[in-house]
Amino acid sequence: AAELEGSGVLVNAVCPGLTATAPGMEAFGARPIPEGAASVVWAATLGDDGPNGGFFRDGKPLPW
Repeated sequence: AAELEGSGVLVNAVCPGLTATAPGMEAFGARPIPEGAASVVWAATLGDDGPNGGFFRDGKPLPW
């Protein structure tokens, strides 16, 4: 993120959380796939004024 600052490229990390990618994972508290994917879509569609150099889930910052 620091190396690309000012270039118009935003660099962020996203944690979708435990996502139910196999049958039965809901029993372990896994989120439905659309919920996990929403975090990734949010980051991929950030505008030019979006955050840079952060770690996010559900569009909210997480501590590193």
